[in-house]
Amino acid sequence: MALTLKASVTAEETGIFTVQDTTGLYTSNNTTGYGAPNPEIADFTSADLTVAVPEPETFLPAPTPTTYNVDMYSALPNSGAPFYYIDYSMLGGASTSKCPDGVYEFTYEAFDDNGEVLYDWNGSVLMYANTLCCLANLAIAGTNSGCGCGCGSKMSRFEKGMLMLEAAKYAMSCNNTTAAAKALLAASELCNGCKDC
Repeated sequence: MALTLKASVTAEETGIFTVQDTTGLYTSNNTTGYGAPNPEIADFTSADLTVAVPEPETFLPAPTPTTYNVDMYSALPNSGAPFYYIDYSMLGGASTSKCPDGVYEFTYEAFDDNGEVLYDWNGSVLMYANTLCCLANLAIAGTNSGCGCGCGSKMSRFEKGMLMLEAAKYAMSCNNTTAAAKALLAASELCNGCKDC
């Protein structure tokens, strides 16, 4: 079997992304991995990640999305370690801020100079670190002894927001990016869109 480039991108609760090359080495159980008869890791001369970022209004990338290219060579390709980390500064923001919430689309490309072949992998990942943090703050405010009659409302919004956040994660696991973005947007609005927050 020919080499098949594979990757895993994880949205961390700290607001960054962790990228791992999961192609693996060639074995009888992994015939699409690196190594004879497939290209060796040393044959690759470039590795790039293109990231399409979500629009703040929809939490989805636009039809013609804003994209950022991240040069991951020589950390990737590899046989599973080390990880590669992407913070907001690599996507047009400040390194001190979390990546904005929404659905991000990733394209990982690696070029084999020996065979002059470009290999690629595509995937979508849901970032929800900001909404999770906001919901946590809403819950804390709702349990404050001095919050008066607004406590119940805050806890109710927190519970609804957490349900919508879980719905977004489940929709993403079913590859339904539109439903995931809508559910995350609803969770975010429950947290942020209220006058008494």
